[in-house]
Amino acid sequence: MSKDNSVDNYFNKRIVLHVGLPKAATAFMRRAVYPRLDSTKVFHSQTYFKNEINVLIEGEYKGVDVEKFRENFKRKSEKISQDTILLCEFSLSGNPVIPGNDYESFYERTDFLKKAFPSANIIIILRNQIDWLVSIYRNIIESGETLSMDEFLNFNGGKFIRRSCVRQYYVDALCFDFSSMCDYYVKLFGRENVHVFFQEDLKNDPENFIKDLQKVIGCGLEDSIRIQRVNRGSSALALTLTRLKNRMGGPQSHEKAPLQKFFLSDPIQKLQKYDIPNRPFLDVIKKIESRYILAVLLRRVLIKVSIFFSWHQFVQHFINKIIYIDWDILGDEKRSKLIKHYARVNKGLLPYFNSDNIRNYYLYKSE
Repeated sequence: MSKDNSVDNYFNKRIVLHVGLPKAATAFMRRAVYPRLDSTKVFHSQTYFKNEINVLIEGEYKGVDVEKFRENFKRKSEKISQDTILLCEFSLSGNPVIPGNDYESFYERTDFLKKAFPSANIIIILRNQIDWLVSIYRNIIESGETLSMDEFLNFNGGKFIRRSCVRQYYVDALCFDFSSMCDYYVKLFGRENVHVFFQEDLKNDPENFIKDLQKVIGCGLEDSIRIQRVNRGSSALALTLTRLKNRMGGPQSHEKAPLQKFFLSDPIQKLQKYDIPNRPFLDVIKKIESRYILAVLLRRVLIKVSIFFSWHQFVQHFINKIIYIDWDILGDEKRSKLIKHYARVNKGLLPYFNSDNIRNYYLYKSE
């Protein structure tokens, strides 16, 4: 293996870290892109280094000896034959809605990343702050929360207010300077090792976006990727109904009813070993033994049936697809103030923009 600057000689591997952001195509990368990379060249797993990743996403790195961390990681990496290890976790950069692990800890956790993986290549996918904040709000409502958009953004009396106390799911709406984050990655890892992508490019030109990503990682794909609309959020109608349901339902429980678990969840999970997730049925049956076709078919049918026993699935497959009624849940006043603020802040991203089209998503044609 070539000992260029991107190879960590201690691990004898090339380390690639996809560090975020949340709600900026991370799930799509983990589900649809990274599993299809050439498995002879790149090792990607969401579970193999789970303990090491948790040290970072749970904030435990503050009390961790970095040398012991590296020793444990090296011990695991020695069992891997591929030259490149790809780790993908949006919380490596921080989680904006979790106090203690939010972006106030960004510099501290990034310092730890540098010590743990000094020669790493950094991948970060940005999303313009306004769409990003709306998407995060949608997500927390879908997870069972009841707070209003004003509460989420700390908007009161016509102004965005800094958090007076640290509360989960409440954010400082004006404090997301992505250029400062990118600049700090560049300072620690070097410009040649920091690769800034934009979700807007993925939406507008997914084929070239994925090709550029492959160049950074350094390998091709073993299978084609079904390019679909990326991260279409719930409609305003669906979100309003979900929030109303949350308010009426009291504390949210993620426990499934016994019958649902016995007849749906458990069989779906047990039959998963015969299936290939996120692949079309016709593609799957070409790659498996014929005796497993019925098991795959049954699993797919049970997944369809389970839609009617899950509010989230019902919303996604019925309300959002059949009666998609949308409006601006942010509102004109808040949107106008955010546009004015971030058009100024995002001028720091100018060195990272790859087209005039992308500039418009972040500078809002302010220049």
